[in-house]
Amino acid sequence: MSTVEIAETVGVTDRSVRYWLDPKKTHPSNQHLDRLVEVAFKVDSACTLKILAAEAEEFQQLVDEHRANLTSEPRDEAQAAQG
Repeated sequence: MSTVEIAETVGVTDRSVRYWLDPKKTHPSNQHLDRLVEVAFKVDSACTLKILAAEAEEFQQLVDEHRANLTSEPRDEAQAAQG
């Protein structure tokens, strides 16, 4: 699909879609992202599932890293005094 076709299907401008495709620009709102996923599943469900699974795995790794950093950070004196 072209950016124009995606824009028409999602209900945004072609410029918005081009911005979404540029990592340095803005990202779609949750409402538009939901619609984009619907469109992606209609176009190629297997590929969409593969991409979403990879994204979910990467996100989970980031969450796990941040969680590990939070639990390994030294407590400040006020926290130490509280127990």
